Parts: sequence; C-alpha cells; structure tokens
Amino acid sequence: MGVQITCCINNLSQHQYGEQLNRLAAEGAKIQVERCLSQCVGCRRQPSFMAHGKWFWVDSCEEIVEAAYTYGRKPAERS
Repeated sequence: MGVQITCCINNLSQHQYGEQLNRLAAEGAKIQVERCLSQCVGCRRQPSFMAHGKWFWVDSCEEIVEAAYTYGRKPAERS
C-alpha cells in the first residue's frame, strides 16, 4: 500500500477519527500518532494529518481515509 501518515493526538482526540485510522492500519497503512505537531490553530478547526512533510486538512472524519490514500503515498507511488 505504501500509505504513511502522522497525526496529532490532540487533533485525533478532538475530531474523533480513530475508527478511520484503525481501518487504515488494518489495511496496512503506517500510522504514527505524535503528542503535538505544532499546528494548533488548524488542528482545532478540522481533522488533519501530515504526510511527507506536508499538512493536509479535510472537512470531515470520513474524508481521512480517502485523503490518506491520495496524499499518504510517496509521490512516485501516486496514480
């Protein structure tokens, strides 16, 4: 799969997308949860994650899976 994302524990706790992260992990994604990723303003507003040094925000928790597949792969692996 090649999907690898990093999430802030505070963002995960506030927006409650653990179910989506569990689904990604079950499908083979590498999920890393960090204490704080210093993006507090955006972090409070909406679900977000970091992939390959870039931040990605989504409008809803349900969009985390699709966004992770889109942006969580290395650029050479994206279709």
